[in-house]
Amino acid sequence: MSATSAVQCQALRTCLAAIVVTALSACASSIQIQQPAADSVITVPSTPAATRVVVTGNDRYTGLRVTVDGTDVSNQMVYQGAGSNRDEGNLTLPLGRHTVVARAEVPCWYCQGQTWTSTDTKSFCLVPAGAAGLTKTAFAQADNSSWSSTGGANASYAPDAATNATRWRMTPAATGIGVNVGVIESVEFPCKCLRSPDDNNNSVIALALCDRTDQRQQWRGIRRQTTVGKGVYSFESVASNSFGCLTEQVGGTQVIQRACDITNVTPAQLWTVRNNTTNAFETDSNPWGQ
Repeated sequence: MSATSAVQCQALRTCLAAIVVTALSACASSIQIQQPAADSVITVPSTPAATRVVVTGNDRYTGLRVTVDGTDVSNQMVYQGAGSNRDEGNLTLPLGRHTVVARAEVPCWYCQGQTWTSTDTKSFCLVPAGAAGLTKTAFAQADNSSWSSTGGANASYAPDAATNATRWRMTPAATGIGVNVGVIESVEFPCKCLRSPDDNNNSVIALALCDRTDQRQQWRGIRRQTTVGKGVYSFESVASNSFGCLTEQVGGTQVIQRACDITNVTPAQLWTVRNNTTNAFETDSNPWGQ
């Protein structure tokens, strides 16, 4: 066989393999988590809350296994009867972010007697109804502007108008991380938290579905100085290799991250924090105090 023929044969085998893979994915049945929807925020009247999970298939399936945050809850799913291709369950879950994974064996439409494993994953968040709780507002030392969640995708800054757009829940992160580390959740968009997107200077801070185990959502709040009975804080990303600080964007309207100068933090990186229940400003060594 010539070199040219060998290359042509290899190309043909590659093409045939791609066709087979495409056919398998197109011809196999599948399951999906119909409820809850991906990245949904579900308001519940109390906690722990009963959350409905619905799994459906476009054909029959067997061996359904459902986990929530890694815990097997398959025995709480109820098959809805012959021909329904549907399982439902009311799962008792705490407030916060959860991930549900469903896995089952489904038939292949063109290869009689064979099955394939189909999986689906959805993340969602449970928030309490009508419970604003303790909120705080941050003010930039540079111009007294506040973090704003307007739009729900990124953090911007704007004058405080005493609305939920500039109010945040600031709570300590998981036990063992350190007392000066916390997460910052939007009041306007419950279960969305400030998140460092990467390790680069000037990246715009995102609003992402809250996950307290995600180090990119963890901020190290450090008091840099005290002035007129107010603590003045910087907020450093725990995950960022450059220790990016929450910073006002020069000439813009976004909250960005820039490298922190620990000996001379700029006014654009310094913030006072007001407790909106008492209207008093935080003065402790970190801003998370209740």
